[in-house]
Amino acid sequence: MKKLAICLLLLSSSSWAGWKSVGEDNAAAFYADPATIVKSGNTAQLWSLLDYKDFQRMVEVGYFSQKSLVEYDCTERKARGLNLSLHSEHMGEGKVVYEDSSAHEWSAVPPQTITETLWNIACK
Repeated sequence: MKKLAICLLLLSSSSWAGWKSVGEDNAAAFYADPATIVKSGNTAQLWSLLDYKDFQRMVEVGYFSQKSLVEYDCTERKARGLNLSLHSEHMGEGKVVYEDSSAHEWSAVPPQTITETLWNIACK
C-alpha cells in the first residue's frame, strides 16, 4: 500500500505534467500542455512553459523556466496573459521566485511566432 501511495504522489507531481514540445530557439525550448485547454465560447486557455537554456535574471531573482496561463480569443486572433510564474529550476520545477496572477490587456497574435503556435493548439 505504501508503494502505491508513493507512485500516486510521483504521478501527480508537476514533473510528470503533459508538456509537449512546440518549438525551440537559441535561448529556450517551448512547451504546451494540451490537457489543460479550457474552452468557453470563442476563447480558450492553455498553460505553456519556456525552459531557458541559460540562467535568467530579473532584478534580484534568477530563474530557469517560466510557466504561463494564457487566454486566446479564437475568432479575433488575440491573446492575454492570466498567470505567469518564474521557477528556479528547469521545466517549471523548484521554487517560484516571481508570480503575476493579474489579467493583462489583449494583444494581437503575430504570425509565424510561438504565440501563433500556442494559439493554434488552444483554438483547434
